[in-house]
Amino acid sequence: MLATSPMPNSLSCNLSANFTVIDGNFQHSFLSIQPCPIPPDHHRLHSVVLSGCSSSRSSFSLRKASFVSQAETWLAEEDQGLEEEKKKKKKKKKKNSPYLAIFLQSLVKVLCKKSPPDYLCPRQREPKNTTSSGFIVRGRKVLTCAHSVDNHTKVQLKKPNCDTLYTATVLSVALECDLALLTVNDDKFWEGVKPVYFGGMPAVEDKLAVMGYPNGKFSMTTTCVSRVSMVKFQWSQTELLGVKVDIAIEDGVSGAPVLSKSGECVGMAFQSCKEDESDIIAAPVICHFLEDYFRNGVYTGFPSLGIVWQDMENPDLRLFMKMGHGQQGVLIIEVKPNYPEYEILKPNDIILSIDGINIGNDGTGFVFTTLSIPYLRSKCGYGLKNISNELIWQALHEERVVISKVLKGGTSEGYDGMDDIENAQVLNVNGMPVQNLKSFASIVESCNEEFLEFILDKQKKLVLHTASARARTPSILKMHNIPSAMSDDLYLPKR
Repeated sequence: MLATSPMPNSLSCNLSANFTVIDGNFQHSFLSIQPCPIPPDHHRLHSVVLSGCSSSRSSFSLRKASFVSQAETWLAEEDQGLEEEKKKKKKKKKKNSPYLAIFLQSLVKVLCKKSPPDYLCPRQREPKNTTSSGFIVRGRKVLTCAHSVDNHTKVQLKKPNCDTLYTATVLSVALECDLALLTVNDDKFWEGVKPVYFGGMPAVEDKLAVMGYPNGKFSMTTTCVSRVSMVKFQWSQTELLGVKVDIAIEDGVSGAPVLSKSGECVGMAFQSCKEDESDIIAAPVICHFLEDYFRNGVYTGFPSLGIVWQDMENPDLRLFMKMGHGQQGVLIIEVKPNYPEYEILKPNDIILSIDGINIGNDGTGFVFTTLSIPYLRSKCGYGLKNISNELIWQALHEERVVISKVLKGGTSEGYDGMDDIENAQVLNVNGMPVQNLKSFASIVESCNEEFLEFILDKQKKLVLHTASARARTPSILKMHNIPSAMSDDLYLPKR
């Protein structure tokens, strides 16, 4: 099922929002915390195509006079072709030059002298120089990446086609969203520059251009959008809205503007994921940062809703929570007590929408086993490195039941993408505590209720329709070549 609004595992929103909620008693309610100040704009952008063509004159070696006239004809045709290519190229240059010129007036090179602390030896510091990219925004400000100027001792800016280095003042460093705001007091710096205009969210397969200074040299690269989703920021481990593109970001490109064909800035380059994939900070995140600074004079951050939530892709879970046909949402597992919505939202409530944007369900058979030393060794290696003494003691002296694997299959639909379910301990089933694997098997096999509700230690819950799960078990075993649903000693004695 398609999700209409991507969400992270610690749900974040803007400073104010409207919520449609189904509470734990399955009653609809509406929660208003004022409209969102900067709603994301999800309109499609046109592709940007930057191309060029070139040709070279062929050389001929003519030994016979009879070929002269034919060669002259060939050369005349080639000259004509070259002239046509030159006209086309000139026409393309004329068409693209305003597009490039505008952003060349916005682009800057950021040169930073840093003195990062050594946390092992606090009195020692190793100064270093870095080069990155930045661009002009409104209010005589320059935007770049926070990690480019963090721990700075001196920051200088250089405009294209200009040898002058201008000393910059760092106004704000927001490591949470990896954005930093600079300014320059010298009026000459602001001569001939123009701020960028921010657009909305690009669509998948849209073509974009990245202009920056890889390894200190100007370059423009075209790329394609591969995905729009929540992105984990490497510097802060925060999840915010981002765009994945199919190129690697080289050193020096961090802070570069990402442009659409329509002449709008749709994001900022900031981190590489793989050799051929990178993340860009989405324009709504940048706009939130700028609005926050211009409104408050300082950066105050991105607010959190203060809940722990769970996906609801599994049809049995939606049926158990009495969700109507076509309804989508996420299940609230916990509400943090120091947040204002603690008095309104409760565990087992379902958030259906935020600011009128519907929330998707996305947030497979299960293999249960006991926590044991062999199990830990299979997961973490024979030497049990990085395993706590407490966990080893539990494996030796307690028979805790854990989910060792999520198998593909109809029963587990919607749960197979939840990585944190694997290795989670099963605390109780339908309210009955799980003491060991045998008691767990007994509770499951003797269940006469419509649903099986598993409560896990990672603040997660699994719900399966009892009859459907039993009916699908044989096909799942056959699909994965598993001879039996459980070991012989766990089967209940036949009456």
